[in-house]
Amino acid sequence: MPQGLLVLARPSQKLDRAVTRALALARLRRSWHSPAVDATLGAMRQLGYAVKDVDAWVRTYLDTGIGPWWVNYEVQPEEFAYRGAESAARFACAVSWSGPLMLELIQPLDELPSPYRDFLESGREGLQHVAHFPADYEAGEQALLGSGYEKVLDGRSGGFRFTYFEPPGAGSETIELGRLSAETREGLDARQAVCAAWDGNEPLR
Repeated sequence: MPQGLLVLARPSQKLDRAVTRALALARLRRSWHSPAVDATLGAMRQLGYAVKDVDAWVRTYLDTGIGPWWVNYEVQPEEFAYRGAESAARFACAVSWSGPLMLELIQPLDELPSPYRDFLESGREGLQHVAHFPADYEAGEQALLGSGYEKVLDGRSGGFRFTYFEPPGAGSETIELGRLSAETREGLDARQAVCAAWDGNEPLR
């Protein structure tokens, strides 16, 4: 099993105790927030992993009953500015769902700067960020900045704009805020529905 893997229940079941504990820990690490901050961000929508081998992680998740997976071996966001510098970094990415949670696996394909490359080079592999798609993006951004978070990444991939915020101290995950176009949101909802009804066929899409 890849290091740092959060084992999830089948999409048709409740999240198992392992992921429930992991999500509780993520919330606890951010417990110094005011309740208003979490209310502004809304529900956690995604767990994002930085990985060394996307295929190995997909295989492990398939063994736990999570699938199908949409895998793209060549992703290069149209916009990607990390710590104020534009980057043409490329990635292999895979996504699936367990219940309401989107799982995203991201493998850097080059040596260009990115938060995923930094995470892996620090000796870690696994959960790198958690994502929220707030109804009011600007309010979510101001809430994080007001709580001491630093904006480190701005990007766009198709109809999805994303911003990463790093916490002021160790022990808390990076938070991603996402803005989805209506078309992108509709596409993600359709994939989530496929995962909820998945019967084990066509594990890779």
